[in-house]
Amino acid sequence: MKKTDLRAVRSRSLLLEAGVSLLAVSPNASLSDIANKAGIGRATLHRHFQNREQLIEELAIESMTKIENALLPIYNKKIPPVKKLIESLRAIIPLADKFKFLQCLYTMTISNKTVKQIYDKQIKRLAILVDEAKKEGKLNQKISTVWIIALIDSITYASWWLISQGNMNPARVTEDAIESLFNGIGRNNT
Repeated sequence: MKKTDLRAVRSRSLLLEAGVSLLAVSPNASLSDIANKAGIGRATLHRHFQNREQLIEELAIESMTKIENALLPIYNKKIPPVKKLIESLRAIIPLADKFKFLQCLYTMTISNKTVKQIYDKQIKRLAILVDEAKKEGKLNQKISTVWIIALIDSITYASWWLISQGNMNPARVTEDAIESLFNGIGRNNT
């Protein structure tokens, strides 16, 4: 690889890292803000990304791909579905600093065809796990699969939010998320 190629790869990587960290705390951050955080000039930034939307879409694709890569080995394990769900939460919740911006910019990122395809694939795989766990009697069969998936998504996003705000550490958030999902928050008072 040429020296200029290495510089281009490095500057692109710095821009992506700066974009993730800045957009997570400031969803309205401009390209200039991101370039400044990355220590990259605007001309270099525009060689990589034509506009803010392109940068956000590429960040979303990269993030969704990282989530997919974290989940795939878990889904391929020969373990019960509930264990896969628990391991999945343990794998993705601690990654809050990398993915919280997705929550802030959901409506913008989900409209990207590639992001939507990756997300839909993840949801389809999650639905299979939930249905398997329901068949084994490990999840409440009275509750619809789509509700359980929405609950898992919501718990994941709430976890990312708490971590990013510094309210809880990733290990505690993860265990509270798992406990809440599988054992509820009530004391069987109903």
